[in-house]
Amino acid sequence: MKNKIFIAAIIMFGFVGPAMSNTVSFAQRMLNELGYNAGPIDGSYGGKTKRALEAFYSDKGSSYDGKLDENEVADLKLAADVAQDASELILDAKIREPFKASNCRDFFNDNLRLFPESNCFILAELNHPYEVPVHHGATNIWNTMMMLDAQPTTTGGVSLNAYTYDQTVEFGTNNDIRPKTHLVSVEINDLSQLQDELSIPAKEWEFALVPRRLSFGDYDSDGDIELLLLANLEDGRLRSSSWKDKNYIFTASDTTLKSFGTPQFSHDLMISDFDRDGHIEVMDHYYGVPGKRSGIEHCNLETGECKHYFIDKLLDNGFTSFTQNDAGGVMFGPCAGKAGLELCWLNVRHNNGKLKFSTIAKHKLGERPKDRTKFLTWTGNLDYKQGTFENDSKTIFNLLDRPWISHMTDFDRDGDEDTVAFDVKVRCEKPKNQDYFERNKDCERKANALFFENVGGEDVKLLQTIPVDYRGQNKLLTGDVNRDGLADIYGYRDQWHVNDCNKQFSMVFLNDGDNGYKLMGKDHLVNNFGKYGCENGSVFFEHKGANYRVFTTQKVAGPSKAYLAIEVFPAR
Repeated sequence: MKNKIFIAAIIMFGFVGPAMSNTVSFAQRMLNELGYNAGPIDGSYGGKTKRALEAFYSDKGSSYDGKLDENEVADLKLAADVAQDASELILDAKIREPFKASNCRDFFNDNLRLFPESNCFILAELNHPYEVPVHHGATNIWNTMMMLDAQPTTTGGVSLNAYTYDQTVEFGTNNDIRPKTHLVSVEINDLSQLQDELSIPAKEWEFALVPRRLSFGDYDSDGDIELLLLANLEDGRLRSSSWKDKNYIFTASDTTLKSFGTPQFSHDLMISDFDRDGHIEVMDHYYGVPGKRSGIEHCNLETGECKHYFIDKLLDNGFTSFTQNDAGGVMFGPCAGKAGLELCWLNVRHNNGKLKFSTIAKHKLGERPKDRTKFLTWTGNLDYKQGTFENDSKTIFNLLDRPWISHMTDFDRDGDEDTVAFDVKVRCEKPKNQDYFERNKDCERKANALFFENVGGEDVKLLQTIPVDYRGQNKLLTGDVNRDGLADIYGYRDQWHVNDCNKQFSMVFLNDGDNGYKLMGKDHLVNNFGKYGCENGSVFFEHKGANYRVFTTQKVAGPSKAYLAIEVFPAR
């Protein structure tokens, strides 16, 4: 009887040997990604896979012949390539007129402090008007920088990249117009040859998307620099608008933009390579929306396969970080349901293409407050927030808040990545006749930076607490800021804090060896760097034994032309 059933299965579905199983798995994955429900990717050719193929061919205006072979595989590959091609979102791509490099000491009349051991050059002018005026008064999109980056090139030079976004909708409105962002890339073949009047080439692209998180790197080991973008249209419009978008990878060398993953309210970008094949995987920790749980979408960029993991009972969104190790990895973030109250570390294990999460350690920050009140968010929504009223008139409120940045790096050089986190306190005071608190106007933040040691991947230990000015940072980075051979940690300036000509850097923790970290003071700043105009964000990097600082700056504070510049330090 069993043999008859097996023969019947061959007649109905075809023989499912190892080769056929791989073909079926591929077809199931492609069908699922294209929106046809083929069921689980298990290599088993059943009714769901057959019906999905029939629906796929029906939508193409043809019919499925009942045989899954190389012809169907080719059709699915073509359909997937077309679906992933997002080139229509590249609105413009151009080669800029070469810019004549200018020495910073000759370029600025005010807000200039020279450092005798370094040279500084202006490399590009950045000037593009906002399509719609923004709430803080800036008129040039490059006054509100989102990200800077420096990457080595295959020719031995350096690619310097500046990314920011335009504004296409009014803040606090309901609008489905696509957003716009800009990327400028400057490639310098030999940094040691920088001089006045050197012709600096540059390229510029405009995209119809807004990323929540982005990252540059050679993510497929082909020598080209790619740009990862987790996009979600979070640009100030109301949440009833189109708040979800796909994720993308952009390759500048051939100007291609491809989508991956599924539309989510993306928030935290993490990168892994669990199978050690040189092709990265992306973990997108996305927010839940009404009727849908938050989770992690783990996408293999080589195969295009994505899987979802719901860890909302372990971690909340907001500042999730991840670092890979020999056993898998460690993930860090706010404990589920306890953002601002408790920090959590998770073990991440990878086995047979699947991830498994378990809690390693927790650190308590405080008790849950009893009160709640209305806050006007930066997007124009009125949300209820938890906290504690300080007075009977209810005009002073201590807001329960989560930090929005964290960082993982190896403090003690023992091979395990450690953690920098923040305990944030927010005190808000509003006028008596105002029905709600306005976060941007009524509140002041204070914070402590918390440095946790990773103890053998099995526990964490609080090593150090440093009071900090927690304003104006949108990410933490690692680099040798003071050029002493030790990895320091510094904050990249938030795009909204660009009108303070006196504040050059934001939150720099200098590595003091066995003594831990210390905040960089004014004396150290003056004795190690020049200052050129009203500087915004800085990124520190090393190249061929020399140290550099790439930054954006303006001649005056507020709305004005911006410039991409580089400070060059002698080798030590």
